[in-house]
Amino acid sequence: MEKIPVTPGRLYARLSEEFNRRRSRDCSSCHMPMVYVIERAMGDCANWQVDDVAMGCEECRELVNEIVRKYSFQYDIFDPTCTPMPAARNMASSLFTHPPRFT
Repeated sequence: MEKIPVTPGRLYARLSEEFNRRRSRDCSSCHMPMVYVIERAMGDCANWQVDDVAMGCEECRELVNEIVRKYSFQYDIFDPTCTPMPAARNMASSLFTHPPRFT
């Protein structure tokens, strides 16, 4: 299955919309971390990931991880003005082979 190319802003808007729709109404301080382009580490992995930002609660961390996994199989970032972060410098290069962790 071929991934849908989107700009970083549109991808973030989609991720953020789903996060805001699904997060607990009791949690108003957590938000979807920003997306950025990376060099694709392996075959079908996404060419993007989200910032490894400390979230306010474990429930929202789990929700972010679930949303990122879901969208990583559907979308790739297309931004000809952007230089991807090299995979070797990418601290979370295993993001899509292992569940991402936000600490």
